[in-house]
Amino acid sequence: MLVNREEIRKLMKQGKLSNQEDLNSIFRSMIKDAIETIYEGELTETLGYGRYERKSKKGVEKKVGRPIG
Repeated sequence: MLVNREEIRKLMKQGKLSNQEDLNSIFRSMIKDAIETIYEGELTETLGYGRYERKSKKGVEKKVGRPIG
């Protein structure tokens, strides 16, 4: 969820952001998305393959459930 200032202002005008709790909820969601993206990138970099890919014992990449290629 990517929200910029203009979108926040628009939500405030529409009455969807009426208090600090609503704003905190948006920020928590943004931080959660950022951390998950960073975490997945780190795992991919460290392991050498993506979240839904696995390497077989022979070193051939496989997608979960079936071979790639």
